[in-house]
Order: sequence, then C-alpha cells, then structure tokens
Amino acid sequence: MKKMKTVVVENEQKNMELMLHFIKKYCPTLEIVVKCLTFDEALHVLSSTKVDLVFLDILLDKNTSFDLLEKLDNTDFQIVFTTAFDEYAIQAFKYNTVDYLLKPIAI
Repeated sequence: MKKMKTVVVENEQKNMELMLHFIKKYCPTLEIVVKCLTFDEALHVLSSTKVDLVFLDILLDKNTSFDLLEKLDNTDFQIVFTTAFDEYAIQAFKYNTVDYLLKPIAI
C-alpha cells in the first residue's frame, strides 16, 4: 500500500509530539516526511517538497496558515487544519480541506 507523504506544521512542541503520536498509532498509511515548527520552515518545505497531506496549525508565529497558503504557488495537497479556534472553520474550508480538528485533539 502506498503511504501518503505527510507534513505536520505545528508551532507548539507539545502539540507536535501529540500529533505525531496519534498519527503513528492510528494512521499507518501516513508517512511523516517533515515536521515544521515555524511559518518560515513550512513555507520553505511546502514550496519545495511534493506532499499528499498537511496537518496545518492555523496560528503560526505572527502569521496564519492562510497567509502561508496564499504565498504558495501550488497547493495540490490535502489539508487537515488543527487549531484551538473554531472561528476559522469557514475560512479553512475555502481550501483543499479534508478536516478541521479542534485542540485539544482527542481520539
């Protein structure tokens, strides 16, 4: 079975570790290729790496993931937004959104 190349963008280390744990335990078809903790890291990775799926925190440094997506030439990957804020849901679904997970994330 072909694994989906996946990037996790999360600006808080503890949330990053929790996401990686859940993915490893419950999502065997996902292959984490890169983990990004900052807006700039995510911009660089998503501009230069072909991926299938991105878990994307909405608030990144002083920017948002929407700012990030607007800077990318190509967004042909699926997105799972992860955030503690429900007020971004409608804006999130304007993108190639598969899901919108509210933190704290629980199985």
